[in-house]
Amino acid sequence: MTQTNWIAAAPAPGGWALRAMTTDGGVLREGHAAALSAQALDSFAGASVPVVAAGAGAAPRALPCAPLGDTIALDDLDSAARLAAIPPLAQQSPGARTAGEETAIAGFLSLNKDFDGVLCLPGPVQTLWAHISAEEVVSMQPFATPRLAAALGADAPLADFDAALSDTLSRPERLAAHLADPARGCPWGHLIGAELAAARPWWLGQQVAVIGNGTVAAHYTRAIGTQGLAPVQADGTAMLLKGLAEAKRRAGL
Repeated sequence: MTQTNWIAAAPAPGGWALRAMTTDGGVLREGHAAALSAQALDSFAGASVPVVAAGAGAAPRALPCAPLGDTIALDDLDSAARLAAIPPLAQQSPGARTAGEETAIAGFLSLNKDFDGVLCLPGPVQTLWAHISAEEVVSMQPFATPRLAAALGADAPLADFDAALSDTLSRPERLAAHLADPARGCPWGHLIGAELAAARPWWLGQQVAVIGNGTVAAHYTRAIGTQGLAPVQADGTAMLLKGLAEAKRRAGL
């Protein structure tokens, strides 16, 4: 039977998403923990298994900086140094803080070392736009689009996404009116349209990549493509695990 070599941990609603990993980067099983306690981690994969956690450092690092930084903090879990904590990135103005996105960015850049441009990372809590230059995160801009969609009870983007996107992208000041009228179509289309209008200085004339999973990430890619760009889409989970594996290597776990 294949044994767990290490645990990959990333922020998730209500706590932490856990993945039991093999030596070669395969995922044996997935789970959830409310906190990164020794008890929770031991019950998930056994005692003394190394843990690498995205966005878990106590002190965030200010931009500009490389997504993983020069060092990975090693913390104790029940007196055994087995937790490699990847600090989040923080920016004062506009206020922004990563919650695992820094690790997905690191995974993407490890595979695309010459990338200079903008990354769009839609997640369950925020969509983060990050300006990348010389393998560093130069600046970032968060949007509350996923939280707004959840508050509206919006499902995944629907067939009328394109019309709603175009409607609000061209008239973002009408967003509240569009969302108040169910006949105006897909809420996700309106919300992403307003986001793209606000983020125009970020993506206009830039190389853009979307890092994410599922229908929502695909519709971000589609929406950006309607603006004359040719964005690439990278699997968000794969980029996160790639970044976590690189942090594990640097930490010597």
